[in-house]
Amino acid sequence: MAPTPPSQPTEHDASDHNRLLKSVIGVLQQQNAALEQQITIVLQNLEAARANSEATQRQLVEILEITENISGTSTSSGNKRTEWSLESFLRHHPSKFNEKCLPGELEKVNELEKNVTVVEQHMKQQQQVVRETTSSRNNTNSRISFVKTVRLI
Repeated sequence: MAPTPPSQPTEHDASDHNRLLKSVIGVLQQQNAALEQQITIVLQNLEAARANSEATQRQLVEILEITENISGTSTSSGNKRTEWSLESFLRHHPSKFNEKCLPGELEKVNELEKNVTVVEQHMKQQQQVVRETTSSRNNTNSRISFVKTVRLI
């Protein structure tokens, strides 16, 4: 049996393929137009968000300048205000930080304390292993040097 050659496409098949391709192209063009509209809307929203962000930043800068001017006029002899470090702030305001916190924060604090304990234990174990390794090397080195010394004698 000899293979039969593929049949030649008919005009009817070609017109069906053309119609199918045209419909696919039409659907793709519609999707493209919809995507372009979505992109335009997103870009407009991003521009509005940027403008709002800039306006908020300007307002905050103005508030900071006003606050600095007010605090600058209330201080005597024009001393410049110094920033507080966390440690000095806590030293000068201990009553405001009495370890009271929200229930969710308490759980986080307890979990962090547990994690710190686990890490500290792990570090101690590693330090012990390092000490043991170092001491065993020192003992081995001592034995080797002792054996070398004995052989020399």
